[in-house]
Amino acid sequence: MKSMLSKVRVGVYAAFDYANGLRVDPKEGLVVNGFWRSGTTWVLETAMSMLEAKTVFEPFRIQHLRQCLREIHPPRKDVQFISSLMPYASDRLVAGTALYAVVEQALLGQLAYSHVSKRSQEQRRLKECLRTRVVTKFTRGALCLRAIANTFSVPILHITRDPRAVIASIKTLGNDFARGAFQNFALRAHLLEVDDGRREYFKRWASDIEAIDKTNDFGRIAAYYCLTERHVLDSFQGVTSEFAHVQYEKLIGGGPQALAALLESLGLEAQALGATALLRPSSTDWSWSQGSKKVSGEQRVSSWKNKLSESERGLIEAVVTAFGMQERLLVSS
Repeated sequence: MKSMLSKVRVGVYAAFDYANGLRVDPKEGLVVNGFWRSGTTWVLETAMSMLEAKTVFEPFRIQHLRQCLREIHPPRKDVQFISSLMPYASDRLVAGTALYAVVEQALLGQLAYSHVSKRSQEQRRLKECLRTRVVTKFTRGALCLRAIANTFSVPILHITRDPRAVIASIKTLGNDFARGAFQNFALRAHLLEVDDGRREYFKRWASDIEAIDKTNDFGRIAAYYCLTERHVLDSFQGVTSEFAHVQYEKLIGGGPQALAALLESLGLEAQALGATALLRPSSTDWSWSQGSKKVSGEQRVSSWKNKLSESERGLIEAVVTAFGMQERLLVSS
């Protein structure tokens, strides 16, 4: 009986989402993008409160991305590979394609099964459902982020985090994270073997990719991080409006007011939040599952340090330096 009521509730929410989406203008919403474990869920949930918005969590999760595989042409279609696949688009999304449809539905708040967890779905959906501003969070958006901005004129907030912290978090979670997507990670296949145009961009680093692909996951994920981040920087070069880029560590140091200022710079009127907003763990924070209701700024920024060996940290730093991204190494090791 409980299961049936839950299904009915989900169906009712979906109907409200679709109808409400007809009133939504993506230009008044926000896209939050960042590599996995970069603090994007915390930014999403904090921005939701500041903007009184509804949220869409990861439009490119596997059940939606599978609709786009005929257009993406990946070399593999297994769950592990698709779970870490980033769709690519060079300039604009093409109307009528599956990729366009998934992104459009997300920005309108119409995408099904788009909440972080059962907890957030049960607690938030009713009061979010009829909101006409949508905050959408991507972790797989780096290779089509400019195309999304060009197509829908939606403001973009791109979050980056020290790659050592990112990779420490991913590898600590292991097979429990993203369906094992970053175990024995296939760097070359992701950057050079997907037949959707991305090779033309990444081939300049082909020899580096080949060499790093022979190391281990710490090197391979570091390279995936660096080169997809490089694509974001290149594609938004010279853009001064409707795009903001901020380091997670600096955002944490500045507190909720720093995020409010960023949102204001994107033309979004944000409500001020108290300092305690910084302490709340996000729905995907490991601390939440351990029963913690507070996470200090120091924990957010430096907890990775005891999760990496000296050799693991050294390899990540070497790869990051080789790709000229050492400014991302913000925290002293």
